[in-house]
Amino acid sequence: MKTCSKCKIEKPSSEFHKASNAKDGLYYCCKFCSKSPSAKRQLLVKDGFKLCTKCDEEKPLSDFHNHDEGKLGLRSNCKECEAKWAKRYYKKHQKKIRKLAKTYTKTHKKERKDYREKNKKKNKDRELQLKYKITLKEYQLLSKNQKNRCSICGNKETAIEPRTNKIRGLAVDHNHETGKVRGLLCGKCNRGIGFFQENINFLQKTIDYLKNDR
Repeated sequence: MKTCSKCKIEKPSSEFHKASNAKDGLYYCCKFCSKSPSAKRQLLVKDGFKLCTKCDEEKPLSDFHNHDEGKLGLRSNCKECEAKWAKRYYKKHQKKIRKLAKTYTKTHKKERKDYREKNKKKNKDRELQLKYKITLKEYQLLSKNQKNRCSICGNKETAIEPRTNKIRGLAVDHNHETGKVRGLLCGKCNRGIGFFQENINFLQKTIDYLKNDR
């Protein structure tokens, strides 16, 4: 047993770190007292939460990026704090980062192509969630319900994607004010309503115009 010089509580020897230069071979204070203030607070955080070492706030585990070497398999800073840091870093080193990215693009064409091919579904899912707040599974269900045909003209997509030399998937059409997904369209119909600014009056005048020509 040993008394901690900080908390003044007598504790078992196992509660102290080893110290070769100490007379009793143990650190002067217990393991808990030797921790940093944030580390102490982390021990008191409720299950399912983690303390961000940057903003010092308790946040759900989902608010932290994965990190193999971190405690709980997560990074010490929350996603919001890391995003702010990344933004400041990019602003400060913008020219250097762009130059490195341009060089990497030129010298790693095969690796980039292999990565895209290997992570095609993962990248598509991330893109859909960022742009339209839907998952790849939800997109596939929409396409299935539409029988892989455009919601307006009823035709299948025929346009070729130059990068892959394959037929493109149907485009996601959404309300630009509310963000709500309306359906999937072929490239022509999607561009068409875009050219008409999604304005019902313009579209009706176009219909009337075409009818008068008959």
